[in-house]
Amino acid sequence: MDNTQEFKRGFWAEGVPFIWLSGIAVLILVGMVVGLMGLILANGGAYFWPSNLAKFNMKDGTFVLGQVIRKESPKESEKGPRTQVKIANRDIQGLDFKWINDQDVAKVEYPTDAAVIERLEYG
Repeated sequence: MDNTQEFKRGFWAEGVPFIWLSGIAVLILVGMVVGLMGLILANGGAYFWPSNLAKFNMKDGTFVLGQVIRKESPKESEKGPRTQVKIANRDIQGLDFKWINDQDVAKVEYPTDAAVIERLEYG
């Protein structure tokens, strides 16, 4: 018996290819779990870290304070460019979100002394 037959028989008999395949499969699965955890942290972190509050000073002298959720271009809205703001003041104004036309805004500020505080229902 020559060395090549002995190598092949020992190589397959000991299951070396399957050990390597199992190791590669474990490496891929660990990578997938780490990737999934990273995706959850990246997308879910915004829920626990609120965005900055914007104060929209309107041309009529009033203001709106809230989180900017979305902006629409003039192509998306027939009223021109506008911004959706989360005011979350349903008890007083009956609205959670409000659309603001950009042409009605005099100035936008980002106050550092304003914060978002979530309260419980009926609390």
